[in-house]
Parts: sequence; structure tokens; C-alpha cells
Amino acid sequence: MNMKKNIILTTIIIILIISINTTYAQTQENITDTPTTNKITTNTQSNTNNLEHESKIQENNEPKTEIKKLKKTLKNNSSDNTTIKNVSSYKELINHINQAKISQTKEYIINMHPGDYNITTPILWGEIEGNTKILQINGQNNTINGNNLKKFIKTNINTTLILNNITITNTTDNYGSIIHNSGNLTINNSILSNSKSTSNTTGGVIFNTGNINIQNTHITNNTAILGILYNHKNNDTSEITIRNTYFTNNKATIGGSIYNINTTKLEIIDSNFINNTAYDSIIYIQTEHESLINNTLLSNNTVYENLITSKATLTINNTKIYNNTQKNMLNTDNTILSYSTIEKNIINTISTNKNNLQLLHNLISHNNMETIIENYQQLILHNNTITYNNITKKGIYNNGSTYIIENIFKNNIIYDKALILSSNINTTVKYSTFYNNKVLDLFIGFENRFIEVNNNKYIKNNLRNTTLNITSIKNPKNPMNITIDGKIILNPIYNTTVTRGNIDIIYENMTIKTLDIINGSFNTDVILNKTKNNTLLFYYNGFDDYSPTNTTYNITIEIPVYEIILDTPKNYTYKDTIQYRIKIKNIGYETGYDLIVNNILPYNLRLINSSSDYNIINNTWHIPKLKSMENTSIIINSISTNKEDINITINIYNFLNNENTTTTKIIKYLEPKYIVDIPEYTNVLLGNIMEYEINITNIGKITGNNITISYILENNNEIINKRIWTINHLNPGEMKKISYIIIIKNYGTYNGIVNITDSYNTTTHKTFNYSVYRAYISLKKILSYPGNIINITANIYNLNLELNATIIFKINKVSIRNHEIKIENNSITLLNYKIKDTFQRRNYDIEIKYHQKTSNIYLYNTTILTLNKYKVKSYIAPITVKSGKYINITVKLFDENNNKVYGGRAILKINNKTIRYKNGNIIFLNVNNSTVTLNNYQIPHTFKKKKYTLDLVYSGSSRYYSNRNSTVLTLIKQKLYVSIKTRTSKNIILKGEKTNKLTYNGNIILKINNKIISNNISPTKINTTFILPIINNKNITVCYSGNEVYIPYKYTVDYNQYGKNII
Repeated sequence: MNMKKNIILTTIIIILIISINTTYAQTQENITDTPTTNKITTNTQSNTNNLEHESKIQENNEPKTEIKKLKKTLKNNSSDNTTIKNVSSYKELINHINQAKISQTKEYIINMHPGDYNITTPILWGEIEGNTKILQINGQNNTINGNNLKKFIKTNINTTLILNNITITNTTDNYGSIIHNSGNLTINNSILSNSKSTSNTTGGVIFNTGNINIQNTHITNNTAILGILYNHKNNDTSEITIRNTYFTNNKATIGGSIYNINTTKLEIIDSNFINNTAYDSIIYIQTEHESLINNTLLSNNTVYENLITSKATLTINNTKIYNNTQKNMLNTDNTILSYSTIEKNIINTISTNKNNLQLLHNLISHNNMETIIENYQQLILHNNTITYNNITKKGIYNNGSTYIIENIFKNNIIYDKALILSSNINTTVKYSTFYNNKVLDLFIGFENRFIEVNNNKYIKNNLRNTTLNITSIKNPKNPMNITIDGKIILNPIYNTTVTRGNIDIIYENMTIKTLDIINGSFNTDVILNKTKNNTLLFYYNGFDDYSPTNTTYNITIEIPVYEIILDTPKNYTYKDTIQYRIKIKNIGYETGYDLIVNNILPYNLRLINSSSDYNIINNTWHIPKLKSMENTSIIINSISTNKEDINITINIYNFLNNENTTTTKIIKYLEPKYIVDIPEYTNVLLGNIMEYEINITNIGKITGNNITISYILENNNEIINKRIWTINHLNPGEMKKISYIIIIKNYGTYNGIVNITDSYNTTTHKTFNYSVYRAYISLKKILSYPGNIINITANIYNLNLELNATIIFKINKVSIRNHEIKIENNSITLLNYKIKDTFQRRNYDIEIKYHQKTSNIYLYNTTILTLNKYKVKSYIAPITVKSGKYINITVKLFDENNNKVYGGRAILKINNKTIRYKNGNIIFLNVNNSTVTLNNYQIPHTFKKKKYTLDLVYSGSSRYYSNRNSTVLTLIKQKLYVSIKTRTSKNIILKGEKTNKLTYNGNIILKINNKIISNNISPTKINTTFILPIINNKNITVCYSGNEVYIPYKYTVDYNQYGKNII
């Protein structure tokens, strides 16, 4: 009996070992990593957290009697190490967990197989008594569904729950709707979704008072009041580790993903927080212990207050905070933020830290903020890049010691205050680069609070508070030459020298110099061009590095000023001596040196002597020194070299102000002055009689005496007229007239001159000229027709015509006589000349000869008379006739103006063959009264075609062009008659009915009693033989097909008429 029991027990043990090994293999196979995306880095460790606690097990309301039953049932099946069970329904899952509670094994593994896992009753995982237990549920991708009615599981102190590869969804409860953990919880490769916690004071779809390790898990679409993952530990230690896990689309009032209170450790590593929503904080930490967020992404989260809240030290490393919307990104105590990216967020400030804040090696870019950082204790910024941020209020503000070292601030826009604001605590800014930031000031604060500002680069920040300091020194030898020294001074806070930009010096609205800034300074010399007050505007352009600034600087200058006084006579006459004095006076407040007085002696005076020496060659007077209000003089004695007014203009050039001082006096020359007035002639023609008047007027101040007037007139450089007149005296304003007459006999250029001299050696000249053009005659070409009456007109140019001139017109060298010639203006016209009908040529010469006797002028020219012909058109009507008939042919001719045609001959052609007499001569037909007629013309019998072309050919004449026209001659077909000579004849003869001519062409067939008895037979000669049938009353029919002359014909003969001998 005992042996049998042993055998049974051994068999059960073997089966149990095989089952455990199989289950363990399946468990290891099903614990796999869930695929993840959007991770910064991945460093996943899959381990089981075996933490032992000595707390008491918390029990639920399950009856103790049920636990005792389970303990008794499983007592004999317990193992000291591991129990593995497989389930396929939620009911089985509850049963095995209840068995695990009373099992003696330390670790209980349940493998879920496909089945119904809708939650019917929440599960309590807790030990009844004794040691800690481990429950591992391998979900194998199965889903536990609370259907929005139930929570899933609660764990007691000292227990361990491991969830692998499981989905838990649609659970609900006041708190801990998915898991209420008081022990040690590990979640691997799982999904917790669509669950809800409804408690107002605590919350979380995971409510935790123990330890949690979550890896490779997706927590999504959950809702809670306080935290999706709610951690709360009042007394003992509690550690939270979240690695490679996603929190997405979760919603909570506080702690949109994590709400953590009083835990000793919180680590978030390689995880993602995306699209979560909270009133305050996606991650809320309220603990005295340090927390860590490493290699994590926070993206597209929406929070009204703070993105992350921490009441103790928080370290954020290698994390990306991207495109979130919140009031403050960090509301923390002591914080270290390093090697992270903060980009495209909408926030009030990155940090409102209450204690120390360190930002190390971060990129802060493209955020919309009110303030970059607002801190209240020590602030350290080292090796950060802060760029392309849009800041509405202020940049970095700290109420404690501030250290900004080796940072880059680039392309930020700050609308109010400054990039860095210092409070009453010391601030250090060094080894940093500030590039193209749009801000009122980079730094604001007391200068003594920026204790160390050095080795920074400032580029295109348009730094304000630049000032210009200007000093000047006058040149004692040249008071207009000023040396300018200037400096550009920047706000001392920046502890830098202005090294870029330039200075424009503007004087009298013009830029006179542009200077580069060298080490914050500039130096130059300027020459001013006026005395007394001179205002210079200095404008500094910082080229976006420093803000522009300007200042004005006034310089007062005194220089010597010179006055020129000239004493001269008012007028003079011929050969008078002229004396004048030049006096120079310095009316300025400075002594003048090395004065040069110019133009001492005018060009039209010759020096006799002077009171002082001067440079005759340069015509200048040198004054070495002239004190203020002092004067000096020089007297010049001279004689005029020309009879004209003397212009004495004295000039002094003052090089100090680049100005000239000039005084002018005019000494009038008195003498008679004559003007000569000669009429101007235009359009002077050959043959004109010219009457000249020369008017001489004295417009001078004195009377002219012994005045001689000479006159010379040339034609083509040959003197043709010369005259001399004398006037004894001519008073001022008096005029005298001289007249003479000349006849224009030659063409060409006429040049005249009038010369006047008097006793004062006064000479006046007056020239005049006019042109007389060569006369010529022209004839226009004439185009006409023979027999026409025409006028022949010639035009004569540049000639005064005479009525008694000789005029001859000729045609073909023959003078035209007995015709009226009309002379009007410059034209000569022979009237009403009739062109002879006998003129046959195309062109004839027309000549004109003109002889003017008074001036002996001959003119000659020719032209051409061109005779044209009229075009002719003819009309001939179509003709229809029979061959051999006599007809009359009539043709009408008209010219191009529809006038009748007279003269000329014509011929007629039929089919391009000329109609001739019987003797072969051509029939020429004369044109009479515009008509051509051919009478009694017989159509030849030989014409056999239906249509012929009839042509008229008109030869033309001296008045008419030739013409050719055609019409159609149509022949009508003739009838035939048939002749059979005798009864014994073998011939049948066909002849024309009218012509009695034998026919031709076409075909004949014979019929007897309408039956064809022959082939086609030529009609020229019909000779045929045929056999008559033996019947009575026979008829013989001859059928002719016809041709172009003859119409078809049918002729029938009664056989009885000819007898029986026809063969």
C-alpha cells in the first residue's frame, strides 16, 4: 500500500516539474519589451524589485472563512519556491490569486491565456500571515477590462506584484482605479488606459503608498483629480522608478501624469510625457528628497500653472521640453537643469525658483515667454545657448548672486526692460557672446553690483547709453583750422571699449568728414569757412552694435577782415593822364599777415609811376602785416592805351575764410561815338534798282569834327561802287543822311562797308551784305494725247521780269507762232496749243528762250512732251450658225473713257487662223465710227467641230493701243438623207440635207424587220451583202449613229418597193 502511494506521489512530482519548467519558459518568452518612439535615449533594464518590508498586511473585506478554506485546499499542493498557474478567464484569475494568498510558496506566477477578463470583483493581493509574497501576472497581451465600473487590484504591505505584458483598461474608482499599491509594484511592457479616479482629495489610476518600478509601459487616456500616478508615503521610505515609459493624453487637476508626496526617491528615465493636461503640473513633486528626470521628453502638454513643480532638489538632465503651454515651466526649490533643450514653449518663465538654480549646457530656443528666468537665490548659467526667444517683459532676473559664464545669447527679442537685470546682489557676466538681441538694454542695474563683467562679445545688440565727448584746439597761425578730439563712451556696466562704427561731422547741413572709431576715440582736423559762431554736428553710427547718438559743438572764430577804398577820376578824354589811389584797411579783430592785393593796374592803362613798389609782372601788391583797424595806401599814375572806359577792380583773397574782397570803380572815356544805320535788303533780284540811305548819328558825349565817310561795295570780290562824303561837324544826338542808287546786273554776293573817322581819331565801321541768286527758267514735263489742246508754262526764278523781253517756244526745233503768251508774276504761259494728230512718236522736245534786254540776261531750258495712247476695249457677240452659211460679223470699239474709236485696222481669226480672201490675202478691216464689219462671210463646209474661237485683233494707232478680243462660234448639226440607188445596188449613200455632201465618221447598222443583220459599217462607202429571210412584207432599215456635224438618222425601205433582187 505504501509502495503504491509512493509511486503516485513520484508521478505527481514529475508532472509538476514538467509543468513548472514549461510555464517558466512561457513566462520568459512572454516578458518582452514594448516598442517605443520619441525617446531621447533608451537604457532599459528588466528586473524584478524584491523589496522586503516588515509592515503588517492590509486586509480587505473578504471573509476569513473563505481564506481558511483556500488554505486547507492548497495545503497539500504547496511548494517552497514557485507556483505557476495558467488561466483563461477573470474568474480563474481571482481563484488562483486567492490560492496564492494561502500558498506556502514565495513566488506565485499566473500566465493569462485568451479568454474573458472583464472585471467582476476587485482583487486584493495580500498575505494572510507569514513572510512576504511575490505575485507575477504574465498578461501575454491579454486585456483586463473594468467596463468603467470596477477597479482592478489592491496590494497590501509586504507583498510584491509584478505585471508583465498586460493591458488594463476602463477601470474606475475613487482612487487607485487600476492599482492601489501598498507593497512593491513592478509593471513591465504593459498598457494602462482609459481609466478614471474620482476622489477629490487623493487620486490616481495608480494609487501608491509603497514602491513602484515601471518600465516600457504606456499610460494613456486616463483621468484623475490628483495625479494619474499618485504617490503618497507618510512614514517609511518609498522609491519610485519610471523608465522608458509613455504618459500620453492623460488629464488631472494637479499632476497631469505624476503626483508625488513624501517619497524618498523619484527617478524618471528615458520616458515621454506627451499631450497631457492639468491645471497645475504634469509632474508634481512634494518631498524633501532629491528627484531626477533624465533623458526624457515633455511635449505638447497643456498646463495652466506650472509644467513641473518640485518642493525639494530636482535634477533635470538631457531632457527635451518642447511645444508645451504653461504659465511657468519650473516651479521648484533647488534645481539643476543640464544638457537639455527647451524649445517652442508658451510660458511666463522657465523657472520661478525659490532657492538655487543651475542651468548648464542647455539650448533654450524659439520660446514665447514673459521672462526667461525669475530666481531668488544663487543663479548659475554656464555654457547655455539662449536664442530666438520672444520675451514680452524681461530676460533674466535674480534676487541673489548671479553667475553668467560662457553663454550665448543670440537673436532674442525682449520688449521691456533688459536681458539681464541685477538686484542689489552681485552679478558676474563673462566670456559670453551677445549677438543681435533686440532689447532696450542688455544689462540693467547698479554699476557696483555688476562686480565682474569682462571678456564678453557684443555684436549687433544696438547697445544704448552711448555718449559723445568732444574737445577742440585752434591753430594759432590759422584760426579757421581746428583740431577735433572725441570719444564714444558706453555704459560702464559693459566694461568694453567701442570698437565699431563711424562718426559723421556735419557742417552747414553737409557731411564734411566721416571717421572710423578706433579704440573708442577719433581725431581729425577741420577747416571752417566762416567767423563768429560755427556749429558742428557729430553723429555716431554704431552699425547695430551700438545705438546711434549725436551731439552739437559750437566754435567761435575771429579773423582779419579787409576793406578796399578806391579814389579815381570820374572820366577822361583822349591822351589824358589818369591818377588813382588804392587804400587797404583791416576792420577785423585779428592781425592780417601776407596780404596780396590783385589787379593793381588794369590791362588798358600804361604805368607812368607809383608811390610804392609793387610786383609789375604779377600785377600784385604785397602787404606783410596789417594790424586791426590799421590801413595803408598806394598811388598809381598812368595813361590810357585804349579809347575806352577804365575798369579798376581791386581784389584781396583772404585764405583764412576762403573769401574774396573786391571793389570796382569805372573811369568813363569821353569822345564822339557814331552809329551807322543801313537798311537791310532781302530777296534782291537781278534787274532791281536799289536806292540806299546811310544814316549817321553821334551818340557820344561831345561833338565830332572833320568827319569823313567812305563807302565801298563789292560784287564777287570786285569793287563795283566807291564813294566818299565829308561832314564838318556832328553834335551829340544829331543825325545826317546820305543817299545813292545802284542797278543789280550781276548775281552773287554783295559786300559793303562804311568807314567813319574824325579829328579824335574815332573810327566806326559798318558792314552790310546781301546775296543775288542766279536767275533760271524751268519747264515742267507734259503728258497728253495727240489732238489735245494744252498750255505750256515756264517759271522764271530770281529775276525781275520785263514785259518787253523776247520769248520763243519751240517743239521739235520748230518755233510755235501765232499763239498768245501770258506773263503773270514769275510765270510765262503759251496758251491753247493743239497737238497735231500726225505726231506718232512717244516723246517730243519743248524749248523756251528768254532774253531780257535791259540787263542783257539770257535764259534757256527744255522739257519733254510725252504723248500717251488710249486703251481700247472691244465688244463681239457670240455667233451660232450652220456649216456653209453666210454671216455678217460686227465688232464695236471704245476707248478707256467710253469714247468712240477712230482710225486703225483690224483682222479676224477663227481658231487662231486669219480670215483671208480666196486668193490667200489677209482681209484688213478699217475702223469706221468705232465699228469693224465683215459682211457675207461663208462658214466653210469643212468645219466639223461644234465650237470655234472667233478673235478680233485691233492693230491700234498713234492715239490707241492695240486690242484683242474673242467670242465663240457655235455650229448647228445638219440632218441627213439616205439614198439607195436601185434594187440591184449594193451601195447605200448618206448625204447632208443642205450641203449635199457625203457624210463621214459615225457608224451604220442594217436591220430587216427590226432585226440587226450587219456589224458596224463606215458611212463613207456602204457596201454590204445579206440574205433575205423567206417571209413576206420585209422592211430594210438603215440606222446612222451621227457625229459632230450630222444628227443621228433612221431610214426604213419597204422591200416590196425594190423587189426580190436586193442582195
